[in-house]
Amino acid sequence: MRFSHGIFTNWTAILVLQLFMMDIALSVGKQASGNQSTGASTKYVTSAALTPATICTSIHGVTSKQMRFCEKYRSLMASIFEGIAIGIKECKFQFRKRRWNCTSLISKPPLYRNHAVPGTKEDAFTHAIIAAGIAHSVARALSSGNFTLPGVKSDTKNSINNGIQLAKEFLDGQDSKNQEIKLMNTHNNEVGLAIVRESLKRECRCHGASSSCSKRICWESLASFREIGMKIYEKIGCMQRVKTLKTRTRSGLRSTHLILDTQGSRKPRHRCLVNMKKSPTFCEPDRKHHIVGTAGRICNKTASQAEADSCSVLCCGRGYDTHEIVQKSKCFCQFYWCCKVRCKKCKKHFEITRCK
Repeated sequence: MRFSHGIFTNWTAILVLQLFMMDIALSVGKQASGNQSTGASTKYVTSAALTPATICTSIHGVTSKQMRFCEKYRSLMASIFEGIAIGIKECKFQFRKRRWNCTSLISKPPLYRNHAVPGTKEDAFTHAIIAAGIAHSVARALSSGNFTLPGVKSDTKNSINNGIQLAKEFLDGQDSKNQEIKLMNTHNNEVGLAIVRESLKRECRCHGASSSCSKRICWESLASFREIGMKIYEKIGCMQRVKTLKTRTRSGLRSTHLILDTQGSRKPRHRCLVNMKKSPTFCEPDRKHHIVGTAGRICNKTASQAEADSCSVLCCGRGYDTHEIVQKSKCFCQFYWCCKVRCKKCKKHFEITRCK
């Protein structure tokens, strides 16, 4: 369960833990449903027979910090992995039209273990969306009442704050030998967590005769993760290039904090994502960086040249092939008494364009 720049590299371990916990959850018959404010449902393992060792040591390669976290919050581990999954899913949605479309986040070992090219804007977004996914998932688990922290109320506001803190603690357990990349990852994690914190919204419902609203019941709820994903995606627009300030220590020079690359010692804005180097074109396959290229991708030949999914942009100037697709479906259906429905079969012809 080690991190590569903040995301797990041992995808096999993730799948093993998920299957392991699902099997235990089914055997003990524990299933929790979400509350009114979240509308979510998640399985939690609460059997007293389970010990930290049976869950945490089922995966090899965890860091010492991650092991301590797992032992302390073993019942939340399913939510941690659920958060990673929804973060990956949202990444694929937000980047679906771009050359890099998060395909390297597929949890199919041994391919695509690394999530993005380290230090790039894609790397920055990945960390922010995964961090937000973990915080969102843990907050839902806490607000549902299926997992409680000692001395803490399980209302939505406290659940969000505690979910963010737990996500931060888990993410801080990453194992990165590159201090510069670690500082960048931590900053981008914080951007994702901050957006989750700001997503708390107040909802009310009126009660009374003839909708007079003589009584209002209000509650606080989390925004949908799609809303959170869109806000994080917007942060790409204020992406800032950074470098690290090095301080001399007994062991030599050490990167201590981030500063803007071109403006002296100014620090980056807290609400903006940061990157350290230019992204590759992502046009051609690159096994070293797990880039699959854009050959075979469906492009939009009617889009303007400025749009990311236009054939001119997505195909990187290589051109595209046009394919005619024939789709058969039922049509002109009529109901006959009683009780039959008769339909005709229609053919629909349309074209798709794929990059060469």
